[in-house]
Parts: sequence; structure tokens; C-alpha cells
Amino acid sequence: MLFYNVTSQIVPGYENQWLDWLQSSHIPAMLNTGCFRYATILKVHAESDFTAYAVQYAAHSKADLERYQQNFATGFEQYTVEMFGKNIHQITTTLELISTHK
Repeated sequence: MLFYNVTSQIVPGYENQWLDWLQSSHIPAMLNTGCFRYATILKVHAESDFTAYAVQYAAHSKADLERYQQNFATGFEQYTVEMFGKNIHQITTTLELISTHK
């Protein structure tokens, strides 16, 4: 399984606004592209002046992830910048699930 991972550092004071927007607007819009099965929000615990989160979107397939990256990624990234400007810094990575252990 492939995951599209977006790690975001949020300037103090914007965390609640960003989380509300992420959960009520952004994630539903991402899922509505039809490229992803579900999304998971993880809070990053690290010593930093910023609060950080990783949001992982589980892709239906490699083709769907590539379709997202070609057709939707730029628009979503630009909209995030319009909403939060310099108050958020994001990096994206693609993760491949190798195995799960219980």
C-alpha cells in the first residue's frame, strides 16, 4: 500500500484554525478526488518552536497516487498557501507499506 504523507509545521497560534480546516474541509476534499481510501492525522512529538502533524492519505493504487500528483496536488498546495501563507510549512513524501506487525 502507498501513502501520500504531508508533514506540516504550524506557527503557534494557528494550530486550532488549521486542524479545524484540515478535518472539515481539506481532508474531505482530498478524499473526494477518488484517489485515496482514507486519511490518518498524526501529531509529531519533537522539540521545536512549531507544532507539527503528519497526515497520511492511503492511496487506492500507484496509478491513483500518480493521478493525484498530476491532476490535483498543485491546486491543493496552492490553496493551503492561500489559506495559511507563511504560518505553515509543508513537505510531502510517498511512503510504501512493507509490513505490519502485531
